[in-house]
Amino acid sequence: MTDPKSDRPMRSGLKRVIDSRAAILDDARPKAVAQQRKRGRWAAREGIAALVDPERFVEYGGLVRHIALISVT
Repeated sequence: MTDPKSDRPMRSGLKRVIDSRAAILDDARPKAVAQQRKRGRWAAREGIAALVDPERFVEYGGLVRHIALISVT
């Protein structure tokens, strides 16, 4: 994967963060979102988006992992 602002390859740590962020968004979880819809509910981020101003909301902790789940390489 290359950095979209240049032709240089993206650093592996940055790529890992971008991939991890993409994995927790609703687009990456279609089954979970469909299950919420079937129950007549919104996904969590949809509920937050309906309640707060998007320019003033910052999500913290979305990429937090318990130490037992982190593989040491």
